Amino acid sequence: METAAFLVESSPLPKIIEQLSPYYKELLNAYYYENCSTKQLAEYFECSLSKIKIDLYRARKKLKKQLEKAGYDQWLL
Repeated sequence: METAAFLVESSPLPKIIEQLSPYYKELLNAYYYENCSTKQLAEYFECSLSKIKIDLYRARKKLKKQLEKAGYDQWLL
């Protein structure tokens, strides 16, 4: 049985995330891995809640585009 660590190591995700801007990397990491709310992120980055939501959308969109460019589609991840 595969472990979660193996799946992360064999995934293209870490390498592709590294290609994102430092802001997008920090935003995605805080939201998905540290489970910060959008409200917490807005306070941390000292900006509006709507800006955080828009930036999360843009970061996910950019990540998806990078994954597709690398030859991955939604069914392979």
